[in-house]
Amino acid sequence: MSQIFDLEMIKAVYSRFPARVTAARKAVGKPLTLTEKIPLCPPLGR
Repeated sequence: MSQIFDLEMIKAVYSRFPARVTAARKAVGKPLTLTEKIPLCPPLGR
């Protein structure tokens, strides 16, 4: 069975997520809800 996803790419995306949440939290000035994290911390952005 062939692998349909790139595990290393997924690990890299999620390893950057905490830093993105921290930056978004600082920009907004309050803790973020999950609803806010989704659009503010896109995994493939910047």
